[in-house]
Order: sequence, then C-alpha cells, then structure tokens
Amino acid sequence: MTGNRNSTTKAWAVLLLAGTLSAATAVAAQEHEHERGGHPPVAGRAHAPEAFHGPRAYHPISPPAGWDRRPERIDPGHFNHNFRAHRRYVIGPYLPPRGWVERTWYFGDLLPAAFFAPEYRLADYWLFDLETPPVGYEWVRYGHDALLVNLATGRVEQTVYGLFF
Repeated sequence: MTGNRNSTTKAWAVLLLAGTLSAATAVAAQEHEHERGGHPPVAGRAHAPEAFHGPRAYHPISPPAGWDRRPERIDPGHFNHNFRAHRRYVIGPYLPPRGWVERTWYFGDLLPAAFFAPEYRLADYWLFDLETPPVGYEWVRYGHDALLVNLATGRVEQTVYGLFF
C-alpha cells in the first residue's frame, strides 16, 4: 500500500511541478509581449484597452501671434457678411439646444443667447481659418456654419456657410 501511495504522491508532485512551470512560462511570455509594445495583463481581460492619443496626424497648434489682442471695435466694411467656406473641417457632432431645429442665419439676424454657451463657441477659431473676433464678439458654431456674433445684442455680423462637415 505504501508503494501505491508513494507513486500517487510522485504523480501529484510531477503534475504540480508541470503546472507551476507552465504558469511561469505564460507569465514570462506576457512580460516579453509587454516589452515588445504589447499590453500588461489585466484581471479578466487578455489585454488592457489601448489609450487614445488622438488622431495619428494630429499635432497641437498654438494660437497665432496676437490672438489675445482683439480689435476694440468692429469695422463693418471689413467683413464679407455671408459667404461659403473655402475649406471644410471635421469636428465633433453638433447638438442644438433642446427645442431648436437647424436653420440658416444671415447678417443682421439675432441669435438667441442659448447659443452663447461654451459648447457652441469656437474659442480656437484660428484652427478653422476664422479671423480674430473684436472685443465683445465671438465665433459660434451653428450646425455646419460659423457665425460671428455680438454677445451683447446677439446680432450676427458674419456667417461662414458649410465650414464643418
């Protein structure tokens, strides 16, 4: 009986050793994969999710010189009030305020204050080839268009149609 128990113990020892070695080999393979640019192991997943670093061709652009020195007043003769964009830009989805449907805005129209919220303002207007707005004016996105708006009155001073996809 002792010989039978001894061989069973040896068999379990061999199985335990084989399991330990295969686990160690798997860990070493994962570490090696991580060294080659793979992902470290995560509990419950084969790989960790890859971090999003922006589009491959994205390079941060600093504002143009003088972007913080805005003109004190608007020169009405300077602006071509309503025109089509020469270039189009891809930007995130547009969601109008609740209850609003898309329409076309023109020079002289009064834009409601709901569209002056930060999510509609184009604070980085230079990225879209828009001119520096004068003091008290801001570029606002409305659907596919960009509107230069007087924040005190809501009056649309310039409309660039089709600037965004």
